[in-house]
Parts: sequence; structure tokens; C-alpha cells
Amino acid sequence: MNTLTPTAATILISTDNVVDAALVEKLIHPEFDYIFMSTDPDKLPGDFVRHRPSVLILAFDSMEKSERYYLGLYRLCETVHQYPHRTVTGASTDRMRGCQPYQRKKAECLSLTC
Repeated sequence: MNTLTPTAATILISTDNVVDAALVEKLIHPEFDYIFMSTDPDKLPGDFVRHRPSVLILAFDSMEKSERYYLGLYRLCETVHQYPHRTVTGASTDRMRGCQPYQRKKAECLSLTC
């Protein structure tokens, strides 16, 4: 069982926008001590392997870019499966509306009854 405290978790923020990465870092910095940013696509998957994050934040401006990045990470990095991690994606709700997997999951969740 993973017993990392929030401050001990390693966070990797991946995006193609330096300003967005800095904003996410600023928002989560009070809670986490080990935060790294990856904004250069040429460094994929090196940044992931170097930092071995317990949480990967995909801070792209669309779900499609996040999906492309994550699929590329798995395609280019044979060892990604060896590093247990959670992935968090973020995009505005306007951009999420066009995302097919999100729409399916949303419909699935709404159809559940308690």
C-alpha cells in the first residue's frame, strides 16, 4: 500500500504551455514539496523517467492533447509501466464537451443510482 503523504509525493506537471505549468505549480505548491514541470515535448519520456512521479498532471488546453501526450509516453517509454502513478487531466468544461471518452464516462456516471 502506498503510504506517501501529500508533501512527499512527487508531482510532474506536463503541458505545452509554460504559463499553464507555472500556474498549476503555484496552485499546488502549498500542498506538495516535490513538483517538477515538463514543457518540452522533445524531453518525453526522459522527464517522466528522471522524476518518477507518483502523480502526473496533464495540464494541456484540450483533452485531445492530453491523450496524445499520454499515449506517446506509453509508446516511447517501455519502463512507464514500472512506475506506479496516478494521472490527472485538466481542461476547461467547454473543451471537455467535445471529448468522446469524457462524454461516455459522464453519461455512465449520471445513469448510476444510489
